Amino acid sequence: MYYFGVRITRSTGLRDTPQNRAKVRRFLDKSKEQIEQQTFRFAEAFPGASAREKRFFTELEGREFHPEPQHVLFGPFAREWMRRMIPAMQSPTKRKDYTSPLEGRILPHFAKLSFYAITSLEVQGFIATLSKGNGARIFLPI
Repeated sequence: MYYFGVRITRSTGLRDTPQNRAKVRRFLDKSKEQIEQQTFRFAEAFPGASAREKRFFTELEGREFHPEPQHVLFGPFAREWMRRMIPAMQSPTKRKDYTSPLEGRILPHFAKLSFYAITSLEVQGFIATLSKGNGARIFLPI
């Protein structure tokens, strides 16, 4: 099929039988109808597609791409948040209140974890590390 002028080919993983051909034809007919009605969502139709493809087509659809939590690492997300939000904070003290704990303790612990991997047990383990060592405490701005 073609979507936004790009040819999309996927293996169905199904055996070549009349029943499976009919199943694929129904999927293609439904997809074509949704494309005409502008309700087709590439990422929903092809959940196994790469994040790059999903982002590409989602942006062509005029929507914002939101990858699954298991594919979003905390570190790059937090750094992008800091790049956007910290400069907008009026007070130098407030900027330090956010950057100090993020850069000093939170990012070193969570940076390589996906949001999916940050469970309550992981957070409890992190909190336990805050009271170890030199007795330093961290205060998170709310």
